Amino acid sequence: MAVGTLFLIIVPVLGTGPRKSCSSKPAAEDDSAHGANIFIQDATQSVRQIRGTVTLPTGDPVEEGIVEVYDYSDRDKDVPLYEIDDSRKRRTARLTNKEGKFCFDRLPAGKYFLKVGTLYESGMNSTYLIVKLVPQLRSKRKLKIGLEPGI
Repeated sequence: MAVGTLFLIIVPVLGTGPRKSCSSKPAAEDDSAHGANIFIQDATQSVRQIRGTVTLPTGDPVEEGIVEVYDYSDRDKDVPLYEIDDSRKRRTARLTNKEGKFCFDRLPAGKYFLKVGTLYESGMNSTYLIVKLVPQLRSKRKLKIGLEPGI
């Protein structure tokens, strides 16, 4: 009877590559959204993750856009949205990629105020919206944020 050595090779079948993460880059501390103020979203949107696309009125993506994130609470409901970014420290910000896409991977559940605009002067307004981050939601809906021309 022949005696041999048994080698056990474990090959992962699923998840062989690195976990896909955000393809948008973090913004520098002094980067900020340019443009006049406009509030388009008048209702809080609940999302599983803060991710989506920023577009121009033509539907083209905003390649050098910036999405700024600020903490928001129910106490802020009487504060004009355009004052929030001036009155507190920004939590984080990301630049949109070539397709206008952005995402934030490591934010805890809660309410956030988003200020979205272009990184450089472009004649576009900034868009403000409130989102409620609820990681246990089943929906993978992504935000679609349109910028409007300034007046």
